[in-house]
Amino acid sequence: MLVKMIWIIAGMFFVHSVAIAVDQKPILDLEKTVLQEIDTICADSWCEGQYDYQFDSFKCFKDNRCILNFKMLDVSDEYGKIEIYQSCLVKSKDIVSVLDNNKNLQSDIYDQLNVCIGKREVELR
Repeated sequence: MLVKMIWIIAGMFFVHSVAIAVDQKPILDLEKTVLQEIDTICADSWCEGQYDYQFDSFKCFKDNRCILNFKMLDVSDEYGKIEIYQSCLVKSKDIVSVLDNNKNLQSDIYDQLNVCIGKREVELR
C-alpha cells in the first residue's frame, strides 16, 4: 500500500513538473529571442568600444521590471581578458512587451538599455 502511494505521489509530481516545463517554453523562446536581438543591436552600438559583450540572460518579473545580465569583457588589459559581470534593469510590463510584432526590440527598451550600458562603461573608466 505504501509503495502504491509513493508511486501515485511521484506520478503527480512528474505530471505537474512536465506541465510547468511546457508552459515555460514560450517564455524561454521569447527570452532567447530578446537576447539575440540585443546581441544583434550590440554589433552596431555598444560593442564598438573597448569592451566585448556577452549577454547571458533576460528575465521579466511580475513587478513590471526586467533584468539583463551580461558580461563586459575587457580584452585590452595587459594581464589578459577581464570579465566584468553587470546587469541592467528595464521597465516593461512583461517579456511579450519587450519585442514589437516583428520580434524587434521595442525602442523604449533599447533606450533604457543604451543608457544603462553607457553608464556601466563610464563607471569602469
